[in-house]
Amino acid sequence: MLEFFLMQKWTPEYFAEHFMKEGLSEIVEYNRKKVFDVMLKELHTSLSEIMSEGGPVNLGETIELVKQRRKEGELPDVDIVKTIWEAMMDAVQWSGKNQQQNINNALWQVKRWDKLL
Repeated sequence: MLEFFLMQKWTPEYFAEHFMKEGLSEIVEYNRKKVFDVMLKELHTSLSEIMSEGGPVNLGETIELVKQRRKEGELPDVDIVKTIWEAMMDAVQWSGKNQQQNINNALWQVKRWDKLL
């Protein structure tokens, strides 16, 4: 929605101020929710890529990435933890021949990234 404003005014603050002045707080809330969802999806994608690599873990960089995204988007801890968990479970190889093998794969992924939670 920001594309409808002049380029110099492409800021979330200006957007919110403009529509709040017009009494359209629902649009402001809708836009805030959309931005929030996009930021969580981007975090999920980044974490999924990092976790599915399977190589040596660079936990420090990953933690810094999460902290940076959390600060940028003012994301609540609950949503951050949920996103981390979903990315960890997406990285698990669920194609094991039996249930125990799938459980072991999931536990390995959790142990690998437990400091992130």
